[in-house]
Amino acid sequence: AVNPLVTGSFDGKVVDWNSGQKPALYLGHNNLIIGLNNKKGSEISSLSWDDTLQINEQVKYKFKSQPKLAAVNCDPKDEDYLYAVINNDNELIIINSFTGEIINTVKLKDPASCITISKTYIAIGYEVTNAIELFELNNLEQRFTLKTTMRSTPSCVSISPSETLIAVGDVLGKIILFDLETRDIKTSRWAFHTGRINAISWRPQSTESVNDDNDEEDLVATGSLDTHVMIYSVKRPMKIVKFLNAHKDGVNNVMWQDADHIVSTGNDACIKTWELQLA
Repeated sequence: AVNPLVTGSFDGKVVDWNSGQKPALYLGHNNLIIGLNNKKGSEISSLSWDDTLQINEQVKYKFKSQPKLAAVNCDPKDEDYLYAVINNDNELIIINSFTGEIINTVKLKDPASCITISKTYIAIGYEVTNAIELFELNNLEQRFTLKTTMRSTPSCVSISPSETLIAVGDVLGKIILFDLETRDIKTSRWAFHTGRINAISWRPQSTESVNDDNDEEDLVATGSLDTHVMIYSVKRPMKIVKFLNAHKDGVNNVMWQDADHIVSTGNDACIKTWELQLA
């Protein structure tokens, strides 16, 4: 999570890198961190494979079945503070990140491989069918499936801030961009990665271009097991910015710190910041 920068590791450590003179270390978990919410500043919400949701080492909720996947809305304007969680029983759970209150649940038809949440939707990719299904956040009974399934198992999914586009990456490095209004493919030319897609992040608008429609939702940062960070363009699908060999053994996550800087993490246990310079 960015602004402030907070990271979670495979062994359960959570670090707030912006807490005064030295980073704040939280040791409440003992397994992989799969969810972080930093929208309340010094209160850091973390969700782990150890079956707990914690706030600064204080357990707020204990899951009956191990959470397998989790997502939080990265939009800083969103104040719902919700996690979308899928457990090992193939149950989708909507839970408040800071109180641990269960908002809603629904049983999924198949095992899931990836998940994301936006202000209106929850999108899920399925392991067996490679299909992408979207649920309405306020009514999980309302759902629809995108017209085209992925060729390989989907590994990452991300909805654009305007909720008009959705990008889906698979285990072979292919990314398909869908139009949510037509539910069909917008472009299939984002294919420069050669390994599992682990992260997809939409560029926020710069302060200078908030009212510039030409700047809106064009650039998408991606991170892959192939060790590279790449930036694709919605308007010019063949235009690409590459940060090659960004992390040894693979990139785990990428997020925009602002419109010109990207933060990435990887299996090399490093955190890096990249400056985007467009020609």
